[in-house]
Amino acid sequence: MGEFKKLVAEDFQILDRDSKFFDLRVAQLKRNILEVKSLNEILASLKEAEVDLAYYMTDEFLKEIQIQKFYQIKLVEKRILLTKDLSLDSKIHPNISEYNESEPSSDLLELALMAGQQTRFNTDPNFSPDLYKKLFSRWIEKSVSGEMASHVLVYKIEERIVGFVSLRTDREKPHVVLLAVHPDFEGRGIAFMLLSAAERIFLDLGFTEISGATLLNNKKALSVYKRHGSQREKIEYVYHFWKNKIDE
Repeated sequence: MGEFKKLVAEDFQILDRDSKFFDLRVAQLKRNILEVKSLNEILASLKEAEVDLAYYMTDEFLKEIQIQKFYQIKLVEKRILLTKDLSLDSKIHPNISEYNESEPSSDLLELALMAGQQTRFNTDPNFSPDLYKKLFSRWIEKSVSGEMASHVLVYKIEERIVGFVSLRTDREKPHVVLLAVHPDFEGRGIAFMLLSAAERIFLDLGFTEISGATLLNNKKALSVYKRHGSQREKIEYVYHFWKNKIDE
C-alpha cells in the first residue's frame, strides 16, 4: 500500500474541489507523464485508486485510442499557451475598474458563461449539458471573492459591464484566466484595453511578463492575442480519461 500511495503522489493527484463539484473521483495526471510511464501502467493505477475521471495535459499529441481496458480516452481541447513581455506604455482606460462587489452581477455572470461555452466542460458529451453553466457560475463567484483570481477587471458602458478579465498572480508569470467581451460590443477594442489594464497592474506589481491560453479553434480570441502582441509558446493537448462503466 505504501508503494501505491507513492505512485499516486508521483503520477497523479486527486482533485478534491473537482471531485466534490462533479460528485466523481477526479484526478490530475502529472504533465507529460506518458513520456516516462506506459499507458497501461497509468490506467491500472487510476483504476486501483477508483478514479472516475482524470485530466491529462501534455505537449505531445497522443494517438487517440478511444476505448482502453479500463478507461475511455478523449482529446477534449487543443490550447495555445501564450506569453508576452509587459509593455511600459500599458495603461488603464477610464472605463475599466476593479470589480469589488462580493457577488458577481448578472452582467458579469453572463460574460463568464460566454467565456465557458467553448471549453471542455461544455463540449465533452460525458458531462451533463448544463454543467458548464454551474461550473463557470461557481468560477466567477470564487474569482470575485479572491479565491480563484487576484484581480477581476471590468469594462463598463453606462454602468453596464460589457467586458471583463480575471487575473492570477500566484505563479512565476502572472496569468490571464478568463477574458470575455459581450458580442454586442465587439470590435471596439475593449479586449485590448482590458489586456492593457492587466499589463499595467502586473507591471506595478513588479512583473515583466504575462501568460495566458486560448483554444486553438477560437480564431477570434487568437486574433485578439496576436494583435495585442502575444507570442505562441506551445500547443497543449488536453485529454479526459473516463472510467468505463462496464469495469465498475
